[in-house]
Amino acid sequence: MCLQRKVVSLLLHLRAAAGRTFHLDVLVVRLWEDLAVKGDRRSVFYVDDQEGHRIRFKQRHADKFDIKDFEDPVELLEALKESHRLPDLVLLDLYYPHKRRDKKVQEDKENQASHELAEFNKGIARLKKAVDDAWQPDGLFWLAEIRKVFPSHKLPVLVYTQRGLLLLEDSQLSEIEENGADWLVKDTLQVEKDGAPSLLRTTETTEARRIAKFIDISRASRSQRMNKVKIAIVSAVLGALVSCFLDWMILSCKALFRG
Repeated sequence: MCLQRKVVSLLLHLRAAAGRTFHLDVLVVRLWEDLAVKGDRRSVFYVDDQEGHRIRFKQRHADKFDIKDFEDPVELLEALKESHRLPDLVLLDLYYPHKRRDKKVQEDKENQASHELAEFNKGIARLKKAVDDAWQPDGLFWLAEIRKVFPSHKLPVLVYTQRGLLLLEDSQLSEIEENGADWLVKDTLQVEKDGAPSLLRTTETTEARRIAKFIDISRASRSQRMNKVKIAIVSAVLGALVSCFLDWMILSCKALFRG
């Protein structure tokens, strides 16, 4: 019997033994039982103006997470303010329609953008074929080799790439996740500006900030790891003592109830 269920069992026996003079709300006990069963269920608030994306996300992940979706970020913010318990994660879409634009004009703009995105996807497919013919993502192999010697909590690794997020297969992206690496984007999309080629790039400040962030996370993880081990040992000892005490209390309550 786990520690949570022992506490619930003790409360129930105390309530039965004391009768109506012991004011224990049954709802509290039920809540505790729910937490004992569902405590590991992770919650996600997801905001996206396109209903189709929200439906597909829930279809793919409703069995793994408790998902609450929103169409408008304003609704999300209000729900967060009113929530007694914040979600484990907020999944925030980036692009939303222009709200102050004429509805017909906005529809035309969205149709044009959808067409360009479709053409962009076709271009990505052609680009992927050309890149795969010229290069291979050996960084995945070397990431795995590094992880054989150095686990992620000891050594952070950032995959530094221009367009890898667009070109890799799902299995390759999963491999990077499983090996505990994250992304840092190099110079990104080439565009035309005033008739001359220009390059939208990650600024030095942004790049340095992200590098520093992951270094700090790694250092904090290393310094906290030993503390967590010590806490786990102490918790295990205390848990065993509390468990023995609860067993004794339950037996005593049963004997008192029988008497």
